[in-house]
Amino acid sequence: MRDRLPRISVKTDQPPQQFLESLAHEARQLGEYLVDLGVQDGAHTLTLKPLTLLPHRDLEGRLVGISGDEDRIRIDLRAHRWNPEPPTYDTYVAAARELLQPLLRRYNLAHRSNRKLRIATKTETEPQLPLMARELFDAFAIDAHKSGLRETDWRRFYRFIRHAAAHNLNIDRDDLHYLLVSAGFSIDHAAEIADVYEHGRGLLGARG
Repeated sequence: MRDRLPRISVKTDQPPQQFLESLAHEARQLGEYLVDLGVQDGAHTLTLKPLTLLPHRDLEGRLVGISGDEDRIRIDLRAHRWNPEPPTYDTYVAAARELLQPLLRRYNLAHRSNRKLRIATKTETEPQLPLMARELFDAFAIDAHKSGLRETDWRRFYRFIRHAAAHNLNIDRDDLHYLLVSAGFSIDHAAEIADVYEHGRGLLGARG
């Protein structure tokens, strides 16, 4: 099962556009990045591509202003090919630090600031179920016949799907797959059940 990759952000000490422009200036001064300022879906962006050789092919970091949060910039990493592929949590975090910490250190010196990467922990990356949803999921998962679901197992699972749809839970197919594997289902069987969940949410969401 793939590692869930963390959310990464940095708290600003300037308005988002000005902060990204300042970072871009410091990046150009360092001379270790290709730098591109832009706008994506109305949000200001800064894309950085390292000029130094890294283990990941065509790695880039994109810093994006978060809509509705003027104090924080989201950071997304992409690579044409990760090493290893797919990236683990630790690989992704190490790449973020290697790419961005030298730039933040330079920014902090120039602006007498203390900007740091905010990296979600492994626990924080795991999908979280509200109390009632967790009780329904556990009622299904703990007693389910994990080699092959029986009729009573499916009924308990359908209750969970109905609850998820009725309360518009922010749990997608991949989230559920992770929860199922964590509960003891095989990766392949969990994928089949997660497909049923996705289909059921789609049907219930299309009503009316």
